[in-house]
Amino acid sequence: MKIVANIFGTVIPLLLLLLILRWPSLVAFSVQHDLHDYAKTIRASDRNLEEKERLLDLIDSIEGRLNSGATLSFWEWRVHNQSIHAMLEDGITADEVRLIERELQKVKAELVQ
Repeated sequence: MKIVANIFGTVIPLLLLLLILRWPSLVAFSVQHDLHDYAKTIRASDRNLEEKERLLDLIDSIEGRLNSGATLSFWEWRVHNQSIHAMLEDGITADEVRLIERELQKVKAELVQ
């Protein structure tokens, strides 16, 4: 029993330290996963090609910055993600294209290099 306690006493702090050190990478992975879902929904939408391209270009730009090491607060992303997800949920109206674009521009501006 003492051996198990010693293992947990060592392993848990190491796991917490690893989580803290890798947190920005985990957030970036989550953001990229959500962006891929957005892109899939946008491609399948009935919006015109120009609107789709504008949104997909923004998504590509954000992904590129994330791949270059830019970071974003988890909590800031959650707010943007909820907003965008709600607009994509039932299809994309003409007004929502501009609102989604606006949210993605905010995300892009909040990325920290």
